[in-house]
Amino acid sequence: MGQFQGKTVAFCTFGCKLNQTESAMLAAEFRARGWEIEKEERADLIVVNTCAVTARSESKVRQAIRHLARTNPRAAIAVVGCATQLHPDAYRTLPNVRWVLGVNSKFRLTEILGQVECITVDDEQREFVSPSAGFFWSRTRGFLKIQDGCRFRCSYCAVPLARGRSRSADPSLVLEQACALAERGHKEIVLTGVDIGSYGIDLRPRRSLAWLLRRLVDQLPQVRFRLSSVEPTEVTDELLETVSGLGQVCRHFHIPLQSGSDRILRQMHRPYTAGFYRQKIERLVSMMGELGLGSDVIVGFPGESEQDFSATTGLVHELPFTYLHVFPFSPRPGTAAARYPDDVPRRVKEARSELVRQMAAAKKEAFLAGQVGKTEIVLVEARREGGMLVGLTDKYVKVCFQGEDGLVNRFVRVKITRAAGGFLWGEPEDGSAPGALGKRAEASES
Repeated sequence: MGQFQGKTVAFCTFGCKLNQTESAMLAAEFRARGWEIEKEERADLIVVNTCAVTARSESKVRQAIRHLARTNPRAAIAVVGCATQLHPDAYRTLPNVRWVLGVNSKFRLTEILGQVECITVDDEQREFVSPSAGFFWSRTRGFLKIQDGCRFRCSYCAVPLARGRSRSADPSLVLEQACALAERGHKEIVLTGVDIGSYGIDLRPRRSLAWLLRRLVDQLPQVRFRLSSVEPTEVTDELLETVSGLGQVCRHFHIPLQSGSDRILRQMHRPYTAGFYRQKIERLVSMMGELGLGSDVIVGFPGESEQDFSATTGLVHELPFTYLHVFPFSPRPGTAAARYPDDVPRRVKEARSELVRQMAAAKKEAFLAGQVGKTEIVLVEARREGGMLVGLTDKYVKVCFQGEDGLVNRFVRVKITRAAGGFLWGEPEDGSAPGALGKRAEASES
């Protein structure tokens, strides 16, 4: 097989917002070297950015690679990321795969393409790696990697095995890349990482996520900032006071729960109790008022009894979640939980997962119904089929309304008139809303 020659590249990304962000970084690197971003079926090179969070995630990656090789047999495939970091040999023999790269070495892909084939993973992730601000097709929302790795060692999670210890981006790099995203027209920037709540604890002098948010808002007051997932122990009063006091930061938190049973939380090596979690959410709501609140729940953890599961559903019922990500437990090689006995039968996991998903759907529906009659500031993202504009509120809800094309990528005040089909529907009050990111009172109930 000769040296690879190509001019077009496509990206197939699995998993979290951090993976999406890193694929966008790679896209920016390729564009800087003269490559064009193309659809998968027409590209010379396809980069598959993998996820290892569940066994199902890895199975989907392998299925996708085989499908890509069938639909575009002339394309070379580079498989990169968390799954390849953990299990490189599982991907090297798949069709059309020529490069298998780990979580950091993937950022050297444009250099490595000169090699006939390459399989390389990273022995240890020592430094924070973030080559450039990413290239995103949508101009409205950009994603910014501020942290990598994790300082927690949950018994079920393979991510620290792939990503390593927690590492923070230098604040000057964060500000530089945020400014680059804003200059490209992004009106919302989502801060991403594995464990962004630990941002700054490894820096000298020590910093915090709240400190970083204040610097970003000072630098870019015209941009709306959104946080990705934050661990419950890292939702500090400093963070809550900062978010509640800045209109430029979204009223949206994603705080993983995983289980409502203290016994299961101990088995998971989660550093809190259900009571602590409840108090943290109550504190959040008391300071923030109404907000978008998401969480992760794992069902069917080894040894999970009916009583344990009832503790989880009871807590889910009582707390004001607006959406949930529900995962049936799957053992990940190399983790402590993979060795735990008393695995829950698959049919029980499926039944419990479905019940929690139904609860989540009902809570989302009730939350959306409660938005009717209010006015929300919407960042317009696109025009969908049927001619309606669609955008996102800071509470992480999609809103559809009639409007002109010129409103795309602008903040618009929208009066919510109904909730249907998982969306909110409304009418614009006054077109674009200059200065709408100031006081929260501007987006209030009428």
